[in-house]
Amino acid sequence: MCTTTVKDQLLSDYHGGGIPFQLIDQFRRWQGRAFDLLGAAPIVTPGRILLRKTGITLKGYTSNNGPVLLLVPAPVKRSYIWNLAPRNSVVRRCLSYGLQVYLIQWEHPGKDGCELGLVEYAHQIILDCLNVVATETGQSRVFLAGHSLGGTFAAIFAALHPECLQGLILLGAPINFETDSSAFGPLVANAPEARVLTAILGCVPGSFLNLICALASPTTFAAACWLDWLNSINNVESMQTHIRARPNAANLSMLLKSMSI
Repeated sequence: MCTTTVKDQLLSDYHGGGIPFQLIDQFRRWQGRAFDLLGAAPIVTPGRILLRKTGITLKGYTSNNGPVLLLVPAPVKRSYIWNLAPRNSVVRRCLSYGLQVYLIQWEHPGKDGCELGLVEYAHQIILDCLNVVATETGQSRVFLAGHSLGGTFAAIFAALHPECLQGLILLGAPINFETDSSAFGPLVANAPEARVLTAILGCVPGSFLNLICALASPTTFAAACWLDWLNSINNVESMQTHIRARPNAANLSMLLKSMSI
């Protein structure tokens, strides 16, 4: 019988200066579970688990003989952003065109994964997944698609291993970090080394990265989300999609109101 208490589990994730952000992350996870219980969970296409290791789960969605596509989400987002609902699913759409689809699902790395860096996220993890895919499909060259920071990882991997790829697809992925290149340029130029952040924060919380992104580009990471909410408010299907993609407190309030709770 498991004897680990909720308190023990929470404290095991908390680390020094990162505690406020880790508490926010925990609250957001509880919010997500509340959405699930209220029937607003993503309606994902079922997949098979092919690999589990520190920080990731690899899922496969077909066993046909088509070209292979490996999807890489951003590590600060849940992987179901590629597989949100039947009518909003990259996974399902690609399957309908005969592709063999595989999806990296980033997991909380825990204490054992706090030392993971670009070498692991942008190289070794993707390579390990491709080795599993090659064993199952017999295909050593794949199409690699990455979104946001997942796209940055995919681009780095493509530069390291062009022999592994048939093609590279990047969606909203920052790849130029020179000072004047984008909103992220000044941020990266003035940021401390990653080891400084992990010494203070432990595993860097997703809410911390969200805050940094919002400060770097408020229009993209804050205003655009509310604009999407406003554009969706008069359409039930659009609002359902918005809520599934962004299970936050404001959307939880709207969901409860719609259910007269």
